[in-house]
Amino acid sequence: MDEWETVRPYLRGYAEMLTGVSATGRRPTREELDERRALGERAAEDGHSLRALVRHHLAATRAAWRTALDSADRVLADPRDRDDDRTHDDAPEST
Repeated sequence: MDEWETVRPYLRGYAEMLTGVSATGRRPTREELDERRALGERAAEDGHSLRALVRHHLAATRAAWRTALDSADRVLADPRDRDDDRTHDDAPEST
């Protein structure tokens, strides 16, 4: 069994969470974060390295956002640059 197959159970629910987060721009819920934490702890207890988990979470992120680049850009953008949250009068002055 390759590394992907052994790490896959610890990614359960990640793609769905990421889809919801990227589609709406919301932050992950406390429940979602707690689930990620519990799965990470279980993976560590089962002998998986943090490096392997991070690598596979990043791969899953790239795969999920490959079809939704505009959502990825919106989530990754600095929230201070969003015009939808304030008027132009509130924007910081450039130096």
